[in-house]
Amino acid sequence: MAQLSGDTIRTAREAAGWSISEAVRELRHRSPEPLPEATSLVRSWKRWERGTTPSRVYRSLLAAMLGLDEPAPEPARVDLAGGWWAAWQSSRDRNEVLAVQPVQFWQQGEDIRMKALRRGRPIDQGGYLWRGEMRLWDNEILMGWYAADDGSVRSKGTVYFVVNPQGRRLTGRWVGLSWDGDTVTGLGAMARTEDETRTVIAGLVGEGRGRDL
Repeated sequence: MAQLSGDTIRTAREAAGWSISEAVRELRHRSPEPLPEATSLVRSWKRWERGTTPSRVYRSLLAAMLGLDEPAPEPARVDLAGGWWAAWQSSRDRNEVLAVQPVQFWQQGEDIRMKALRRGRPIDQGGYLWRGEMRLWDNEILMGWYAADDGSVRSKGTVYFVVNPQGRRLTGRWVGLSWDGDTVTGLGAMARTEDETRTVIAGLVGEGRGRDL
């Protein structure tokens, strides 16, 4: 049988005489567990036919329904779940400041939810709590967003991190909206302990890595 891929999913669906909506109804009928609403599955199906790999939940269903082989198992993902310490380079009154704070990661596959557990600086010095999400790419790159989760603070933005081969350090940059509405940016680093995080961010700042990121 053919391997499960975007082209083979589309070819098998068309050979069965189904539109995407009809294929989604068949998928929902065959699933032993409740699936998301049809409109959501239609969007997912279109992504699958464009080449996005279906999640583990859908691979077996699609393979059985369309008479295709499941793809080979994916390589193990780096495990990033658990406690981290984050350090952020920013400025206040034109002076460089570093905020260091504990952060919690929850990981499901390539998707990661994150939440600051404590402010990196006092409120009157611009510190705030935040939450966000990131996606892991090829076990080496994290891209995502963050948003303030603290009263009326408006700060929000994007993050980009490189994961070291052991999955113990993250280094990169953030770009976002400051408390007064300006777009600002700075270096960022994460590690499993506060001391290591401070060492990593100090190294990045000392090397002038901001010019390369």
